[in-house]
Amino acid sequence: MLHKLALIASFLISLITFSGLGLGLWLGSILPWMAPQRIGPFNLLSYVQPYLYLVIPNILIFGLFSFALGLLTRRTLTSYLSIVGLYFAYSVVAFIFSVLNLDAFFNVLANPFGNGSVDYAVRFWTKIEQNTLSVPFAPAIWLSRLIYLGLSAAFFAWIWRRFSFAGMATARPRLEQFLDWLERRLLVWKTTPPQERPAEAVPVRSELATLPTAHRHYGPGAQANHVWRIVQMELKRLIWNPLVLAILSISVLVLMVLVGTSIRDNFGAPALPATAFILDMASLLVKFLAPLLIIFLAGDLVWREREVKVDPLTDLLPVRSWAVVLGKLLALVLILALVLVLLTLGGLLAQTLQQYTHYELGVYAIGFFTLVLVDLLLISILAITIQVLVNQKFLGYLLSAALVIVFAQGDALFRSARLLQYGYKPDAYYSPISGYGGMLEPVRWYQGYWLAIALLLLCVSALFWVRGVDTQPKQRWRIARQRFTRPMQTVMGLSALAAILLGGWIFYNTHLLNPAPSRAQVEAQVIAYEQAYGRLIDAQPKITAVDWQGDLYPEADGRFAVKGTYTLENKTQQPIDTILLNLAKDIQVNQLTVNGSAATATAEHPVVQAYEFALAAPLQPGATAEVSFDLLKKPGPAVARAGIKNFASHFENGLNFRSVDFMPMVGFFQRPRLKNEQKREQAGLPPLDPTAEAARQTQYTPLTPAGDADLAQFSATLSTSADQIAITSGELRRDWVEGNRHYFQYQSQEPILPVVPILSGRYEVLKDQWQDVQLELYYHPGHDRNLERMARGMKNTLDYATQNFGPFPHTTLRLVEVPYVGEAVSYPATITRGERFGYLAKFDDNDPTSVDEAFRIAAHETAHQWWGQQLIPSDTPGTKFLLEALPEYTANQVYG
Repeated sequence: MLHKLALIASFLISLITFSGLGLGLWLGSILPWMAPQRIGPFNLLSYVQPYLYLVIPNILIFGLFSFALGLLTRRTLTSYLSIVGLYFAYSVVAFIFSVLNLDAFFNVLANPFGNGSVDYAVRFWTKIEQNTLSVPFAPAIWLSRLIYLGLSAAFFAWIWRRFSFAGMATARPRLEQFLDWLERRLLVWKTTPPQERPAEAVPVRSELATLPTAHRHYGPGAQANHVWRIVQMELKRLIWNPLVLAILSISVLVLMVLVGTSIRDNFGAPALPATAFILDMASLLVKFLAPLLIIFLAGDLVWREREVKVDPLTDLLPVRSWAVVLGKLLALVLILALVLVLLTLGGLLAQTLQQYTHYELGVYAIGFFTLVLVDLLLISILAITIQVLVNQKFLGYLLSAALVIVFAQGDALFRSARLLQYGYKPDAYYSPISGYGGMLEPVRWYQGYWLAIALLLLCVSALFWVRGVDTQPKQRWRIARQRFTRPMQTVMGLSALAAILLGGWIFYNTHLLNPAPSRAQVEAQVIAYEQAYGRLIDAQPKITAVDWQGDLYPEADGRFAVKGTYTLENKTQQPIDTILLNLAKDIQVNQLTVNGSAATATAEHPVVQAYEFALAAPLQPGATAEVSFDLLKKPGPAVARAGIKNFASHFENGLNFRSVDFMPMVGFFQRPRLKNEQKREQAGLPPLDPTAEAARQTQYTPLTPAGDADLAQFSATLSTSADQIAITSGELRRDWVEGNRHYFQYQSQEPILPVVPILSGRYEVLKDQWQDVQLELYYHPGHDRNLERMARGMKNTLDYATQNFGPFPHTTLRLVEVPYVGEAVSYPATITRGERFGYLAKFDDNDPTSVDEAFRIAAHETAHQWWGQQLIPSDTPGTKFLLEALPEYTANQVYG
């Protein structure tokens, strides 16, 4: 009866806990700041179905299974690890099924968690169906649930029949005897008590032996020796802890299985186990498993002596409290380092088994031991400090887990206060082309700040470390003041000073030099911008010719200096007396003139800096004006870079950005624009006329930020490092070397949309030919696995599109590999494709269900040379059909 009550109680508690998920989703949908037009009507069935299909069945399945294992082994640890074991078993089965090329339906049945069954049931639904229909109770769902419910119930029933309290005191199961034997052999703190020696074996001593003279050493050297002794003792004990062994083995084995089954590029195609992929996967695995291990071991380390009742002896030893804390922390860190070492070996072994021998040991070292390990060290110090201060083991577990989750998942909460989000650092990604591309510099600033904070926490732990029976708050404060000696004051003072200096430097760069405007500031700037320039929304010229000279410095800091001219033509039916130019806010403007005259006024905007030019004589319809500019684009301070999107252009190799990122934009900039009628009225702005807005959209193309250009003549001269190739749109007329600079001159054969890429890198080039068009594929050395497939996709699309849609207007078509990004973008005569987008993918030509994404994506992007480059859409309904549906149709026709 007791077991039944315990099982029912655990089920009800779990159900009540998980009911908060549905309640939270519903409450989130009715919050006042949620946009009603983005939320569908309330449907109770949509909230009930996840509980019927997944939540309740999984509570029963895993509850019965883990409860039965607990009864079988009489150990709670086995129950805790059962879910991880099931996940590992499923990963192995999924790997076997993938090797056997079994249908996806069998993978659904093999998944005990059931999450794949819903995806399988709706795999052919359209987006509208997914957003409006309820998921049916399809065979894949109910069969998956019934199988595992039956298995877990049968296993529980078998254990239930075998279990008895009497058996615990008499004949113990062989499994339990084996586990006890294993613990005696592996857990050093559960050794067999020494047997008493028989009386006759005790040697008779006639006189006391002379004791050696004791030499007492309590100085720093002795304390350092104590630290090392504690590290050794705790390490020997922890290394055989069942949880540690489970985490170590599961991490390596699951990593190997995942590498064998789950390495995918950004389009979902199976890929070679490149180090970058393994780092991402292993880091995700460690972030999932390691905090659990840290929280558990931190509590074990803090409470070990008190739990085994030896603290009255150990607390009296002449060991400083800081030495005890430091020794225990180092033991925990070494365990975590061992996990990372084994993950590295597992990754190398997985690469070897798949015959991928491009090992990058330095990348493993940086990614694991200077990024992941530092994160784990910070969590370890936090968990130990919480255990020491709370002085309640299980409450410490709860608070540690809660804080780790809040700090790890609280990006929205700490968006404007990163210095309060413990352990936060900007993202850092590895690229075979560009390495970490300068992303490590801001990471190191944040790491230095948090390590200084962590050292303070470590000192606090030493001050409040419990020794003896004085555990009341007042007594602990008194002892902490006694321990606050001159050396401790020095260490804490220096760490506090370092935290203040580093935090101040970060705050200065992120909030003062590069402040993020508040919502109110953005709205005020948008209003002021429209009040100043709203009259110019329709009366502006178009760009008809572009000519510029740019100097790229990837070997220095990635800056780009550009000088050039625009030719603007008045294509309206009325004279234009004022021209408005906009530049991105991070652009340094050395010169900007219209017909030789400087700007007469400027205005603030959340996205751009605006320059107003009052013309001496109105620009008549059909007349032209010339814009001259001298601009500089360079990366901002390292610590101001919150993520890769803020500085994804400035790399030593593989430099990559677009002309719209730095070139002047003509006309009224509408992104963002205030559309709330009540706020517009309060600001004195005229109401939006839907008819006029719709008519205006037909004259505006979304392919340019300000809709400021039609097709235009384009020419550009780029210079870069002598060992790099500079690439943009147009035909390459010539290239030459002067000193340590390599120059490239490009010119469009026909007018093009002047939205072009600016690229520079050390590339290998594969050249091919289609009729009179030269194909050039620029790629990183070693990434040539699928180039022939890409070239074939480009040629087949050129063949199909020229026959059905019209001639290709260029004599060259380039495909350029770029770092970090996982997408492909088509520009006039030039296509950029991310390094994680097919270059390392594995395709099985003998599998009729396999899709050659290297070929298909190349075909899709080549089709954009017609859809979006020759036929330019307006910003009206149907734009997506022209820009994406028709290229997809073309690619499918070619692929089919």
